[in-house]
Amino acid sequence: VTILPPTPPTPPTPPTPPTPPSKQTLLIKQLWKEWKNMPRPKPKVKEIKECFAFYKKINVYMKRKKLIVDCAGGHGALGLVFKRIGKRPKVIIGDLHCPSSFAPLREAWLSSSSSSNTNDYINGVEHRFIDLRNRGWLKTLLNSENVSPIDCGIVGCHVCNRLSDELIDECLNAGVEFCVLGCCHGDTSKQGRAAKNSAKEMGISIGMLVDNARYGRIANCDGYIAKIRVIDPCITPEN
Repeated sequence: VTILPPTPPTPPTPPTPPTPPSKQTLLIKQLWKEWKNMPRPKPKVKEIKECFAFYKKINVYMKRKKLIVDCAGGHGALGLVFKRIGKRPKVIIGDLHCPSSFAPLREAWLSSSSSSNTNDYINGVEHRFIDLRNRGWLKTLLNSENVSPIDCGIVGCHVCNRLSDELIDECLNAGVEFCVLGCCHGDTSKQGRAAKNSAKEMGISIGMLVDNARYGRIANCDGYIAKIRVIDPCITPEN
């Protein structure tokens, strides 16, 4: 009988050092701190969470844009993030009204930037009256800003259901890339109760039906590739 020496124990694998946080993660952390310290009025926590989650999903598609238009932007958080983190040359927040929280948020998030000319940097984000129901407003905006469709990006976070359809139509007609996070799918726009009944018949949510119908329409347009992205449902079920 041959007796073999005992096998020496395998040395433990050294722990993998943690991955350092990305520059984007650090900037978002800084923006949270600035939001917390800013004076009131200011956007709600949920709205800021939605803004950051949506930005992280869509920024890759908007990197080369010279103009970002944040439609139905309200307090402007999404557009301001594109300016601060995305470093876009110009951002327009488009809505029917400019809420009192816009100016304090712009001051908090842009005045602390390392830009050499803070006033010009802050003025690179403006709040402008835009009614998404007015057909042709986007082409008019592109002409007034002297920006080609390929250099403009349209974004909208929690645009109500009816206005989401209006916004998609406008972007398709103008040949502009866009990223829209819809909301209020129960408001079924042109289809009335037919969409609700169809969703019930198929055993799916009205939101899933509406978003997939939009996907099909966009995918059938020349020059467009439709994509669906989802943010964390813990932030919002309209994701």
